[in-house]
Amino acid sequence: GDTTAERKFNVIDATDAWIRINATNYTSDWLIGTAGSSNKFKIYSQSAGLTRLAIDSIGRVGIGTEDPSAKLSVIGDINFGGGNNNGIIEVSGSGDLIFKYKGSDPALTLDGGAVKTIVHNRLDALGIVSINNPSNNDSILNILDDGTNGNIAFENDAGDVVGIITSVIDELNIRVGDGISMSSSIRLRLTDAGNLAIAGTLTQGSDVRLKENIKPIES
Repeated sequence: GDTTAERKFNVIDATDAWIRINATNYTSDWLIGTAGSSNKFKIYSQSAGLTRLAIDSIGRVGIGTEDPSAKLSVIGDINFGGGNNNGIIEVSGSGDLIFKYKGSDPALTLDGGAVKTIVHNRLDALGIVSINNPSNNDSILNILDDGTNGNIAFENDAGDVVGIITSVIDELNIRVGDGISMSSSIRLRLTDAGNLAIAGTLTQGSDVRLKENIKPIES
């Protein structure tokens, strides 16, 4: 479409300028180029009838959208890494990594999949954190203990677990010790009835000012 080509290969048209690539069986049919007055470079799937990638005149890239609103706009899921590789989001320079919420129910959700290293963690726009997909999200921190995940463990600077808080039906259990695990004995149990069971010796200084009806010991 050009008789005065400035490059080795030029495609020029008054409306649409496309290069078509399709397989002989016609099940895979692609267009690469620009359409009309959009002033955007596009990769378009003829088979699906959708623009798969678009770059506008100021360098914004859209994947799954023809109208990118940021340097990278993605409509759909993003997968990082593969196999044994890590998926990493890295911010270079002195800037912060910022997650901006949009939509009627905004939240950042982290899902570790089958490995369940991180399972259905949710941080919403109000700062409420939900771990393991609990049904209750009324508190600042909400954790569902499903028998495998949901325990809270505390480590010292040597990497030893020194405290574990777990929940069972109508109970909150605390394990304490150096290098403990879930198989270690429960040191403190608090039930929903307000009963407190403590394993070991309870030591507490006694204050006479808190005593009533004190009677002297007869000699």
